[in-house]
Amino acid sequence: MNLRQVTRAVRTATLLLSCVPLGSCALDDPVELPPFSLSQGGVTPLAGAASPEEHYEEAYGWLTKLHLNVRRSLDAQPPDYFSASYDLDRIIRKLQTMEGLLAPDPASQLREHIASYRRLLQTTESRRGGTGILADLDRLEREVRTGFSPARVQIVVSSGNAVASAPEPEEPAESLPPPMDESAAPEEPYPLPEPDEPKKAPSASPAWLLYKAWEQVHRDLLDAYRGGTETEQPYSRVLEVLRLLIQDSADSPDRATTLELCRKAYEAAHRKTEGFRRLPQGVSKENILAELETLPRILRVELDPDRK
Repeated sequence: MNLRQVTRAVRTATLLLSCVPLGSCALDDPVELPPFSLSQGGVTPLAGAASPEEHYEEAYGWLTKLHLNVRRSLDAQPPDYFSASYDLDRIIRKLQTMEGLLAPDPASQLREHIASYRRLLQTTESRRGGTGILADLDRLEREVRTGFSPARVQIVVSSGNAVASAPEPEEPAESLPPPMDESAAPEEPYPLPEPDEPKKAPSASPAWLLYKAWEQVHRDLLDAYRGGTETEQPYSRVLEVLRLLIQDSADSPDRATTLELCRKAYEAAHRKTEGFRRLPQGVSKENILAELETLPRILRVELDPDRK
């Protein structure tokens, strides 16, 4: 791609970004644009990738935004460890997608970087590190982006790739039916279909009901902590509802992972404040409330039926 094509591609990307309404900056969940490919003389959105190469480039395209999210969360005062953990987990999943499309040698090298990202995730989940892990994050991002860019790797298509599609089955050749045997016994008349059973009204989704229950017990916990009243009962109810939500999400690993991170965030706040009764040195009640108030923004994306 020559300089003129690059310039045209950047101008197109700038125009696409300018179409986002300014009012979206005030929303709880900012507008998240899909990754773009600056190739073939233009900007191509990568959402809905079909080929192995497009799947690899789509996963690679998310890395810049996700790393930026982690930096913003750790630079906040106090650091937003929950959001940082959430986006680090998403980075790991994107890298695993890339790993599954690489040859054995580069895939092995990428697994070493994934292990390093897992160690960063463990650090943020334990509410440690703060801005101290940003140097490691910058180094890892630089090594991954330079060593595993789509232009430098070869995508391997094998039977193990989930994105490899099976060939279309050939239609059988038309043939004439065999001659009728008049001596054969007459066939029984085709049985009449039995009447359909009356359709039942669809039942309410358990996930929908559990999400509404979680909204209520989450508010009860924050109100109790803010008002200085007893918090053990609403806290135990929050954990129970999250346990049921995780159990209901067995068929959705991504949702189950997000819910598990939420559960760990509640437990960390409970442990840090000794049961919401004391404050650690240098931490205010507003800091604890701010950490807990980030959870609805994350869960709303995964579970809120009004956003579907």
